[in-house]
Amino acid sequence: PVFSEEGQLLAWVSRDPQFEAKEQAFLALPPEQRSKETKPAKHRFPSGFQRGLELFGQASVRLKEPGYREAIARHGIVVVEGFNDVIALDSLGVPAVAIMSNKLTDEQAAKIDRWARTLSDGKVSLLFDADDAGDAGAKEALWLLSQRNLQVRLLWSRQMHAGAYANRQPESLTRAELSALRGA
Repeated sequence: PVFSEEGQLLAWVSRDPQFEAKEQAFLALPPEQRSKETKPAKHRFPSGFQRGLELFGQASVRLKEPGYREAIARHGIVVVEGFNDVIALDSLGVPAVAIMSNKLTDEQAAKIDRWARTLSDGKVSLLFDADDAGDAGAKEALWLLSQRNLQVRLLWSRQMHAGAYANRQPESLTRAELSALRGA
């Protein structure tokens, strides 16, 4: 479920469990045939739901969780790409929000800006997937958020940390890896 900041249900989103296999088959097609096919979708969103206006994990009730406000104040608003990233980091006690894509919108940037100024003295930590698409999205997000005079920190990329995290997603991080990345 995707909830509003006030905790109202906005949408139910589903993930195709066969996405990876479908994507592999799509990418294996010759380019001329691929151009005639529809690229497989990883997630299904209900019609009318505008994910670029919302953040997964944005419900304010999460701020009542023990230690969440302190973690946000210390490390900033942690921004990731996907649902599973938020859920996995949450299990490690790290509050995060997902943009439900690898492209941050102006509306999402405005929310992150407001929260960062309110909760973390303007600090934001980006933890997009350490792959081509994630690196490209992180660059754009870094630019958008820096233009708002926020203190934006990129926690990883394919090249950072001697490539140790290349092709990884935040959902795969262990507590020790996350602590090392955040400098805790």
